[in-house]
Amino acid sequence: MAFLPVAIKPPWDGGFTWAKDTNGNDWMSINIQGEGGKMYFPCKDHPSDEPNEGADLKITIPSNLMVAGPGLLLGVTTKKNKSTYHWKTNYTISNYCILFNIGKYKVIKDEYTTVLGTKVPIEYYVLEVDTMHAKKVIETRKRDSKILEKYFGEYPWAKEKIGIAEVPNSGMEHQTMITFDNKFSYKTINGQEYSANLLHEYAHEWWANKVTNKDWGHMWIQEGIGTYAEALTMLEIGGEAAYDEIIAGHRKNSRNRMPIVPDVDEATEELVYSGGDIYGKGSFFMHSLRYVIGDEVFFPTLKKLATDTKYTYDNFVTTTDVEQLFSNASSKNLKPFFDFYLRTTKVLDITIKEIGFQKFQIKVNNYFMDLPYDIIANGKMTRTIIPKEGIIVNSATPPQVDAKGNYLKKITL
Repeated sequence: MAFLPVAIKPPWDGGFTWAKDTNGNDWMSINIQGEGGKMYFPCKDHPSDEPNEGADLKITIPSNLMVAGPGLLLGVTTKKNKSTYHWKTNYTISNYCILFNIGKYKVIKDEYTTVLGTKVPIEYYVLEVDTMHAKKVIETRKRDSKILEKYFGEYPWAKEKIGIAEVPNSGMEHQTMITFDNKFSYKTINGQEYSANLLHEYAHEWWANKVTNKDWGHMWIQEGIGTYAEALTMLEIGGEAAYDEIIAGHRKNSRNRMPIVPDVDEATEELVYSGGDIYGKGSFFMHSLRYVIGDEVFFPTLKKLATDTKYTYDNFVTTTDVEQLFSNASSKNLKPFFDFYLRTTKVLDITIKEIGFQKFQIKVNNYFMDLPYDIIANGKMTRTIIPKEGIIVNSATPPQVDAKGNYLKKITL
C-alpha cells in the first residue's frame, strides 16, 4: 500500500496516518479535508462535489482489526484471515468525509433520543486499551447533542448513527463518524466535563456536513459558526459568565490581517485558513450579530439557517445567503454590517471627546450604519443608537462605550 499518500502533519496535511496503539496493534486514520477525496479516489477538485445519493465503501483488512466508517455497517464477511467491511451512507456527503479508520477497536454502543423523538444509535469505536474512557465520552456526546439540537435543530443524520472513532491524531468532522483524540482530557465547567475538541468537531455535523458553504471563500460559515457553537455550549453549562469568557477569547484572538471573506473570484483553502480568523473572528461576528438584532430574532434565524431545506443537505450557502436571511428576519439591511466585519479588516473607530463641563461627544468616525451601543455614564448603562453625527452625553467622568466588548473597535479619548 506504499502508493497511498502519507499525512505529514495530520489532520492539517491530508493523507493516511499509520501508527501503533500502546499494545503494538496497527492503527490507521485518514484526513483529507483540505485536499479532498481526490487523494485516493476520483472526484472533482472542489468542496462542492458531493455525491447526493451517498456512498458505498468496502474495505478489506486483517481480521484481528476493525473498520470504522460513515453511515451504516451493512455487513462484515470473513475469509481466512481477512475481513471485508461494507459501510454505506444514504445521505449526501462531502467527498472529504468518504473515508474510514482502522484499529484494534471495541464498539461501545448506546442510544440517543433526538429532540424530535427519533432514536439514534451511538457507536464509539474506541481502542480496546482505552475502553475505560468510553462512558464519559458517550455521556458528553449525549449532553452536547441536546445543546446543539436546541440551537440548530435535530441531529442531521438520525437515520444512520452518531459515530465516534478514536484516532492517532487530532479530531475531524467526518460525517457520522467524528474522530477524536484529546488524550481524554476535559475541562470542568460548573461541575460538568467539557472537551472543546470533542464539541467543535461534533458541531460540524450541522455546520459543514449539513450546512455546507459553496466554496472556500465562505468557509467562515462552517468554521465560525462551528466555533460559536462552543460559546453556546458554554452558555448552557456555565451560564452567561462562561459564554462571555469564551467570546472575549475569540475577540482577543481575532488577528484581522485579512478579510475572512476574500475579494477574489475563487478563494483557495490556503488563503482562507492562513489568518485563522474564520474561527475566532467568525464566531465573534456571530456574537456581534446577536447583539445587533437581539436574541428574539437571532436564535430562531440561526436555527432556520440550520434546518431550512433551502440551505441544507444537497444545497450550498454563501455569505450573501446568510446576510439576506438575517436581514429579512430582523427587517434591517445588514449588508453594511456583514461587509464591514467580514469583507474588510476594519474595526469601529470611536472618539470620546470632552466638549464642555461634564459633557462629552461620542462619535463613530467610520460610521457605516446605525448600531446599538451600551454606554455607561454616571454609573448607569443605557443602550442607544449612535447616528452619523454622533451623540452628546452628560457625565461627570468620560463615558464608557461598549465596555463589555460586543464589537471589534478602538476608542480614542
